[in-house]
Amino acid sequence: KVGGGSAAQFVFVDGECVLVQPDSRADVMEAELVPTLQALWRVGTATSMLPCVLIQRPVAKFIFRGADVMAPGVHSVVPMRGVEKLPAVGSLVAVCAVGNPSACAVGRLKAAASSLGAAGCKGEAVEVLHYFGDCLWEACGSPRPQGFVGDEVMATEAGADTASS
Repeated sequence: KVGGGSAAQFVFVDGECVLVQPDSRADVMEAELVPTLQALWRVGTATSMLPCVLIQRPVAKFIFRGADVMAPGVHSVVPMRGVEKLPAVGSLVAVCAVGNPSACAVGRLKAAASSLGAAGCKGEAVEVLHYFGDCLWEACGSPRPQGFVGDEVMATEAGADTASS
């Protein structure tokens, strides 16, 4: 969600945009780099690069229209592979639907990970920065991972264990 006269820089590998630096005015060595969905899909499982907020599959259609992730739609939070600690508020996270390992968004965690997925949790959970269907996705050739059908994310064999991860 870069706009309002903002500028961004893009990092390409083998002709594919894999990282975005949202604030091109920042020093490259100190700037935050946000992985694109294509980068997350390349590594196979989003938790290889980022912690993951698992959402209920019906929530994906709202994210595909640009909405942020709200707490009631969160199933659970999974730490990054090899890390036991849940991500802190403000951390970059991937957003995946239960049953499908392919990320449908990348965003910034806005609520304590330990509270997400609990009954009665309310408010904004993830500020979405990049999502399946946005202009960056379109500019990268509009790739569609397995299980992404229309505005829905279906479960896949590869994602059979994401609900319990």
